[in-house]
Amino acid sequence: MARSPSYPRIPLAKAEEMIRKVYEKAHKSSLDTETLVQLLGYSGKSGPALGTLAALRQYGLLEGRDEDIHVSNSAMGLLEPLDEVEYRDQYAAAALKPALFKELFQTFGKTSPAENVIKSLVIRKYGFTSTGAQRLTRSYLETMASLPSDVETQTNQPDDAVDSASDNTPNDDDLIHQQEIRDKTVANAARPVVSESVLQFRLTKDSSARVEFFGKVSKQTITRLIRHLELSAEIYDETIPE
Repeated sequence: MARSPSYPRIPLAKAEEMIRKVYEKAHKSSLDTETLVQLLGYSGKSGPALGTLAALRQYGLLEGRDEDIHVSNSAMGLLEPLDEVEYRDQYAAAALKPALFKELFQTFGKTSPAENVIKSLVIRKYGFTSTGAQRLTRSYLETMASLPSDVETQTNQPDDAVDSASDNTPNDDDLIHQQEIRDKTVANAARPVVSESVLQFRLTKDSSARVEFFGKVSKQTITRLIRHLELSAEIYDETIPE
């Protein structure tokens, strides 16, 4: 499956809103991922939750790892600015910190082109999927629309290569993608695969069951099968030593 290069999945304005939630409840305390996602309003480490955490890192609003993740010094320029100038400067720096956002901004300047132009560019140049290109375009344009009008294209941060496969270390998008697969696996675990008179179920990570019917299948047929399986389970439990 094709994977798009890494980019913030939420615009900067939304990321600022989310980092404020963390700061209001924990200030700059060290946190683990589980605690962070709860402070952000998520129930667990789902794909959307990890996507938000990744975006906060990409904008430079979170730093650290493992059990020492905390609000960054850069984020403090947004959360506790000395004046409006510091806030504006830090907001602009955060907006252009993601390598892909910076390159697009340097390419198109302050006046962003139409959505289809950006989508076409990132699909052809960076190998984005169609869905990834649409999400990237939405996040980029919303972020650029919120920038102060006098922001320049030159920043002091070093250029980062936009490469979706520069090494073998899992990046934030890899982790998000893996979590989304796990979410879908859990959601589909009890859903049978039906092919004519065959039912197939995923029971555990390492086992599955396939049921094939001969003749007419009805609710009564399946109910009786369930009874036979329950009896078989009792027999299996009695005969197989633990």
